[in-house]
Amino acid sequence: MQQNLKKLIDVFASLDEKSGADLLNYAEFLQSRQPAKNCEESNTLDKVEAITTLPRPKDERVIDAIKRLGKSYSMLDLDTLLKKSADLMSSNLMGGRDSVEVIDELEELFSKRYHEYVNKI
Repeated sequence: MQQNLKKLIDVFASLDEKSGADLLNYAEFLQSRQPAKNCEESNTLDKVEAITTLPRPKDERVIDAIKRLGKSYSMLDLDTLLKKSADLMSSNLMGGRDSVEVIDELEELFSKRYHEYVNKI
C-alpha cells in the first residue's frame, strides 16, 4: 500500500494542473464507491490539522503569497518547502515570470505537500 501511495504521489506531482485535477476527480469517484469506513479509520481525519486558507488578495506579491501559504499550512515543515519556494520566487524576481503564474505554482506546491502530510498520518 505504501509503495502504491508513493507511486501515486509521484505520478500526481508530474501531471499538469488539468490532468492533476482529472486524476483527483477520478480518485474521489473511486473513493465514493467504497463501503463506509469503520469509526476507528474515520477518526484519522480528526487527527489531521485543518487548513485555514487565507484569501488570496488581488495583486498579491510572490513573497506575500509565501507568507500567506505558510500561515495557511502552518502544520507543514516549511523548511522542506524553502528551496522550491525560493526557486519560484527567484523565477519571478530574476527571471521575469508572471506573479500570478508563480503564485499558482506555490499554491499547488503547498497543497501537494499538505496531501503528503495527510497521507502519512
